Amino acid sequence: MNNSLVWAALVSVASISCGPLAASRNQPLEIIAHRGVHSTYADVGRKGCEAAKTTRLSPYIENTIPSMRAAFAAGASVVEIDIVHSADDEVVVFHDADLRCKTNGTGKVWKRSLAYLRNLDVGFGYTLDGGRTFPLRGKGVGLMPTLADVKRAFPTGRFLLDQKGARSERLTRLLARELSKYPIADRRRFTYWGDTDQYQILHEIAPGVRYMLDRRPMKSCIIRYVAVGWLDVLPDRCTGGDLIVPYRSASLLWGWPERFVGRARRAGVSVYVAWVNSLPALEEVLASPVDGIMTDRIELLGPALRSR
Repeated sequence: MNNSLVWAALVSVASISCGPLAASRNQPLEIIAHRGVHSTYADVGRKGCEAAKTTRLSPYIENTIPSMRAAFAAGASVVEIDIVHSADDEVVVFHDADLRCKTNGTGKVWKRSLAYLRNLDVGFGYTLDGGRTFPLRGKGVGLMPTLADVKRAFPTGRFLLDQKGARSERLTRLLARELSKYPIADRRRFTYWGDTDQYQILHEIAPGVRYMLDRRPMKSCIIRYVAVGWLDVLPDRCTGGDLIVPYRSASLLWGWPERFVGRARRAGVSVYVAWVNSLPALEEVLASPVDGIMTDRIELLGPALRSR
């Protein structure tokens, strides 16, 4: 997903600020592995098929237990996973709404039973050469997990839950039902990345889950911040959850990074930078006081960070 042009348009003002600088980071940089260890794709927009536009093939398939395990082994503090639901109301981990792109299945995920989803090959659609060869076919059979599977595999793991279909109250309630089964100490290992209203539903049923502002509320936060950031305040729209700012647009914010992060910390908000996918970008972020990053290249950045 590449929304850099949209974000840049929202925050295209001079980076001028007032107020005290932020304190330096007082803990190691957190690193969120987006979808675990996985292949990368050309930008296909919201409706394109990522697997058909694979640009770098990984032996690990996104959103699977082996992918998550490899991400933690590479140094991830948190693994981001995508949440959808089956026709029989099980919370499953998969990115796409439609099964046809990446699997040998058809139809929408939420119209298929868990038994159907369990039998799919989630590596079926990946190709580097326009469909002449499919290197991961047969290697992803039975690898679409439920959230319960993930919890059993990683009882102390931390996860960022990206709700696909952010306005789906049915999915939110199913997710809340699953998380409510866990002790509150375990719930605190999960952060919900979705719509603010949906998070309120989840919080009422399964308190203790953290919140990260999703794309819509984050854009609202940025618009408001552009208008009043010079006043040395963090707008109310930017509080209530952690903030994740795209790397390409972050430097355009008022007072980025020290003053912006300082304001966020005074409001009890952590700040992350998304789509940090290269070693030079990592070095730049390490020189700032931000709390963490999200990356599609944990297998590259994790070891580099560990070796420092």
